This record gives sequence, structure tokens and C-alpha cells, in this order.
Amino acid sequence: MSTNQLRLLCARTRPMRSRRQGSPRSWLLSVALTLCSVAAATPTWAQSAASSSNSSSAQELLDRGVELRRTNQDAEALALFRQALDLEPESSRAQAHLGTTYQALGRWVLAETFLTQALAHPGDEYLERHREALQQALEFVKDHLGLLDVQGGPAGAQVLLNGQRIGSLPLAEPARVPVGAYLMEVALDGHYGLNRPVRISRRALTREDVELLPLSPAARRTGPANGAASSAAPISGEPVGRDAAGGAPSWVPWTLAGVSAGAAVVATVAWVQRQNYAERWHDDGECLSVPGATREEQCGDLRTKGERAQTVAWVSGGVALAAGTAAIWTALAGGTDSATEAGLEGCAIGSTGASCFGRF
Repeated sequence: MSTNQLRLLCARTRPMRSRRQGSPRSWLLSVALTLCSVAAATPTWAQSAASSSNSSSAQELLDRGVELRRTNQDAEALALFRQALDLEPESSRAQAHLGTTYQALGRWVLAETFLTQALAHPGDEYLERHREALQQALEFVKDHLGLLDVQGGPAGAQVLLNGQRIGSLPLAEPARVPVGAYLMEVALDGHYGLNRPVRISRRALTREDVELLPLSPAARRTGPANGAASSAAPISGEPVGRDAAGGAPSWVPWTLAGVSAGAAVVATVAWVQRQNYAERWHDDGECLSVPGATREEQCGDLRTKGERAQTVAWVSGGVALAAGTAAIWTALAGGTDSATEAGLEGCAIGSTGASCFGRF
């Protein structure tokens, strides 16, 4: 008989009274009332036992994590501390260990979050023993953080730092950002995007005002690909030949210089993407969030993308170096006209490569 069925029987049994003491009916009534008392106490006992089991398991996880930290296995300890916090979400000890471990790993925003949560438990015996050390750790972490406030429009535009989203316009509050230099991107469909370098200083507020402009009708029609590449033929229409000195054609070094510059840009962008994927791959909060799952199972696509971006960066860097060296060599060999007769006016990167144009 289930607990609910037994309670229903109790509800029906309690009003009944037997006229004769010691009769079978009276004896059965006594047994039923005894079972009712046991059933009423069972849920409370079960809850208490479950809570005690969770507390014991969380304590074991914390102890194991502390041992791992003593051998400098911070990433492995971090996973155990997170499991302990899942079992006891209000555990000040789990929060404190998470905060100090994130600090050791240089994850300043999360370190500040968990240290602040841990210090918000007044009267906690464990916390009071370590409050001074935790407060010093929090102050150290704050020295590695600053604030970024981005205002402007239009509403809904996405704000990214080094490819990582920090919010959308308008930001509800300034974002906590580690100290350093970043590439800020603001983008919204149907509008010209914005890229801007920003620098975050410790314990300081950096304000940025942005306003994205809507795409022109021509840009909407042609799309971003049109105009990205131009003809490599001389714009003057003159036939290509060799200069009077008999060296390489005059356009060769300029074209090589343009290819070198374009490849360098591609290498830089690819390397920034590679770093972004690498940081996300090593983020235990993102890639070890499911107990029992491996990093490869959760974030294998990030590793693949990072390796692909790294390959592109190395290949593009090699092309930039080779093309730049060739441009210098052909220029010194007499392949260019004087500065007043030749000039590079611009380069563009298209989907199939880079092309440059100028006057010769």
C-alpha cells in the first residue's frame, strides 16, 4: 500500500469509534491509527535523510577538491566544487572555494561573483574563520576588473568584446570586464556594423557611445559581397609591359604588397577567433557544466573551429610573409616607377582572395 493510500485510509478511519473495547474491530482500528502515525512521520524523516546525504556528499566533494588544489590541479578541483554547490546551493564553503579557484585560474569575473556570494553569509562559522582572507582575495580580484558602459542605439544591437557577447543595447548596467585591450563590435541586422578598440582599466568605468546607421538602399540591394573585390587589370587600360630597366612589370611589387597586407589581415582575424575558441574550450563553466560529460563531448565543435582558425592564421601569415618579401625584392630590383608615377590606392579582400588597385 502506498503512502497516499494509507493516508486516505487514516482520514476515513479517525472519525470511527468502536462501541466495544477489545473487539476485533477495535483492535483493527488501533493498528490502522498506528500505521497512520508512521506514514505521517515518513516524509519528514525521508527529507531529513536526503538533506543529510546531500550535505555529506557535498562535504566529500569539497574535501577532494581541496586535496586537488594542494597539488595544483585547479581545473579538476573546480569541477568538484561546482558539483558540491549543485548539491548545496547555499553553501558558503562551496562558494568560497569556487571564488578562490577561479581567482587562481585568472577567471576574474566569476571569482568576484562567488567571493561576493560567500561573504554575504553573516554569522556562518566557516566563513567567519576565513573572512579576512576571503576579503583580501576579493580586493585582489577587483584590481583585475573594470566596468564597460555602452550606450546608444538602436535598441537590440549586440555588443561583443573579442567576439564574446556581453549584452545588447541599451545595457541594463555596466558590464564587469577583465582589465586589458579589446576589440568592441556592435552589430544589428540592416545596419552598418561598428568595430572599435577599447581599453579597460582597473576599478575604472569606461564609457562608449555608439549609434549604428541603417544600410543605404544600394547596400541593401548589393549585399556585403559586392564591392569587396575589384578588377586586377590596370585602371588606365594601357597594356602591361616591362619598364625601361628591363625588370619586373611595375605593377608586380604593388600587387604583392597588397596581397601581403590582405593576408596579414586575414591571419590576424583568424588568430583572434582561435583565441576566442580556445578560451571557451578551457571554460569549465561552459564545457564541464553537465556532470559525467567530458569536455570533448560538450565542446568538441569549439576545438574543431579553433584548430581550423589556427590553420587559417598560420597559412595566411605565411602568405603575408612570402608576398611581403617578394614585394620588397622586386621593388629593389627596379620593378617600380618613381613615387610620383606609381601609387597604391587601395586593396580589398573578397571571398576568393585579395586584390589591389592603384595608378601606375
